[in-house]
Amino acid sequence: MKKLILLLICALYVTTAARAQISFYGEWCRKGSGKLDSKVWHTPEYMRGESEHNGEKTIMIFDMKEKKAYVLNEARKTCMVMEEIDKLSTNKLVGYDWEVSCSSSREFLGMEEIDGKECAHYYVKSESIYKGGGKDGAGYHEWIYSPMKASNYNGCIAHDNTAYSMDRTIVLRRVKIGPQPAHLFQVPEGYQTTVMPAGGLLEMMTGKSREENTQKVDETRDAIQKSNEQIKEQLKGVNDKSKSDEERMKALLEMLGGQKKK
Repeated sequence: MKKLILLLICALYVTTAARAQISFYGEWCRKGSGKLDSKVWHTPEYMRGESEHNGEKTIMIFDMKEKKAYVLNEARKTCMVMEEIDKLSTNKLVGYDWEVSCSSSREFLGMEEIDGKECAHYYVKSESIYKGGGKDGAGYHEWIYSPMKASNYNGCIAHDNTAYSMDRTIVLRRVKIGPQPAHLFQVPEGYQTTVMPAGGLLEMMTGKSREENTQKVDETRDAIQKSNEQIKEQLKGVNDKSKSDEERMKALLEMLGGQKKK
């Protein structure tokens, strides 16, 4: 869910205030198979997205004026509210400061035609540095159609920033520009509403404060690092070519015996 939320927010908020105020409905479809991936509705004030997985529909409503997002589960009749979505980050969503820094870049690759529309093709690359020194990088392609650019949308009509290994690229099709029904951007009656706490998803899962969860995660991370360092030291004895086969076998048995005790 985190990836979908950040992607949608990236698409929603653009820097050029003078862009057109348009409303539209569209369907994201797999480029190869044509299979429906999700449905979207946009207005200058709201955005709604619907997707279905294993027969369970998830609905996301963004209120750009109030800077709130509503994640609805239709089958369970539940609604999770996220506030200050303009300040949303990985750390805020998770409830733990594990991402130290995040950078991104865009490279223009030229003009390409998507479903008969002349689009600007970009390669978007991002890199994150995590607490403890770990790094993670990712990249994806997106195609921007200038006539679709608006104050609430960046004009993307195709991208491959999806979780699928095959048929990754999805294309926005069956677009209908015009006013959208107001009720689509309201939480229906009868839904059980929960506001995401300051401690993010971790606080929702554990019921503990951000400070308590941070301490627990840090302690667990330190214990894992210490265990890994011990294993590395033990492996030196196992892989030491200057030792006899018997000595190396003894070192291996000692290492395995130590792991069993843990």
